[in-house]
Amino acid sequence: MENPPTADLFTGRRLDILDNGSLKLQYNRNRYYDQYTGRWLTHDPLGITPNVRHLGLFAPFAQYTGGTNLYLYADSSPTNALDAYGLMSTVITPQGLAAIWFNLEQLGYTTLQIVAKFEAAGVPTKVIAAAAAILGITIPGHDAEPVPVPIDVVPPTAVPIRVDKCPKPKPPEGARPPHFCERLKCPWPVYVALLAAQNAACKSKARCVAGDSSPVLYGKMTIHMACITARVALAEACFDKKDPWRKKDHERQIKNRLTGIINCADKIAKKMKHELGLW
Repeated sequence: MENPPTADLFTGRRLDILDNGSLKLQYNRNRYYDQYTGRWLTHDPLGITPNVRHLGLFAPFAQYTGGTNLYLYADSSPTNALDAYGLMSTVITPQGLAAIWFNLEQLGYTTLQIVAKFEAAGVPTKVIAAAAAILGITIPGHDAEPVPVPIDVVPPTAVPIRVDKCPKPKPPEGARPPHFCERLKCPWPVYVALLAAQNAACKSKARCVAGDSSPVLYGKMTIHMACITARVALAEACFDKKDPWRKKDHERQIKNRLTGIINCADKIAKKMKHELGLW
């Protein structure tokens, strides 16, 4: 039984109250994907409440898995290193952080609140300063306070160009146009941020093996999902469908990740059958 959602004034997200038997525990079930970082954002960091929409045919067995965590894990370790806000990764870049910063501004956060969130998440001071410099922002020296924002505000789909342009060196003799910069459909900072997001989401091969537990198998499967989503976000935002990169590397990498998902799903199904005594 679920009660009507209420609003979290700090994040502007809906909260779901899940009455789990007599325990009356509260879980925040809504999960969001951030295309700029290639990460799943969740307010259920232990993954106790599964998001069955992503389990497909295995949704009836969600109760046996302890739930899924639909965000990238720090160091790709689903059971030991949870990264609920996607900011612990060592691959975070000033460009990617600047894109996140811009989104938070649109949601109503002040500079001090944004800096406080980054610092609390362990982002190095020099990376925060570099991101601020990219956006032309001066950081005041005072503590932040949360402010109410509208429920479920949708971040913008593009970050306007503030600094940096696509580097355009002289093309090699005999090179065929168009140059890479002309092929981009998105602003250069957006491309840089989405590329960093793709690299972060796809850094782990996340190969499922027979000895993995069910939660680990689900964790690895969602890492494959995050990689695919990050790749699609980059391709859709920045390249035409007929672009050579999309026809070669992009499609091949997605097929590899789909194969990984199938491999994980097969091992999950075998474990479920064994646990349910079906063989």
